[in-house]
Amino acid sequence: MNGKILSIGFVLLLAFAVPANADVFTSGVAGDAGVSEKSWEADSNFGSHYSIWTGLAANDGKHNRLFIKVDLPDLGSQTASDITSAVITVYRRPYADLVYKDDYAKVYRMITPWAESEVTWNKPTTSGSWGQAGGLAGTDWDATPVFTSTDLALSSPVGYYDLDITQTVKDWYNGVYTNEGLMVYAEVQGTLSLASRDNSDSALRPVFTVTTIPEPATVSLLLSGGLVGLIKCRNRK
Repeated sequence: MNGKILSIGFVLLLAFAVPANADVFTSGVAGDAGVSEKSWEADSNFGSHYSIWTGLAANDGKHNRLFIKVDLPDLGSQTASDITSAVITVYRRPYADLVYKDDYAKVYRMITPWAESEVTWNKPTTSGSWGQAGGLAGTDWDATPVFTSTDLALSSPVGYYDLDITQTVKDWYNGVYTNEGLMVYAEVQGTLSLASRDNSDSALRPVFTVTTIPEPATVSLLLSGGLVGLIKCRNRK
């Protein structure tokens, strides 16, 4: 009997000892575009440009904003509560601009629908309208940022940076808000330039990654095997 108990204990111990690999869903972003307040660019769409940018133009203080849209992956049997992280990884491009005023990038949840191939400073879509030219906080995007970076700024070195939108993604899955994408803005005097999804170098394009706790299939199988063994042992007594 002690041998049988030992065998069952080993099975249960093995079940809990199996390494749990997180489930990771990775994709490119579904859309991105920068818009400019400059009078000669306010009606221009940059949805297919190789870069997206934000900040205040160093020479005239005109605003630039950038928008990013993501598609939510199919989590299968998992739900929003299983999500441990959701980040957009962006590449900060080199840009010849002096740092007149610096600040960290902030991410805002969009409220107004916009289209990558149509959005401009003056309009979110060809038939839509902003609360005001360039968009209005509290009307076109949530006034409170969903994420404030601690390392992505105008003075930041070239390289990759993560924008953490975990709670926002959970809210989208749960239907708390409609997924209209995000607006990224930095109150800087100068241009914070990022590689877009149309950049010729695919390694620099934004990447959206959702990580969830692992499906418990392996653990469940081993545990159920241990329980069956236990039942059989009791039946043979």
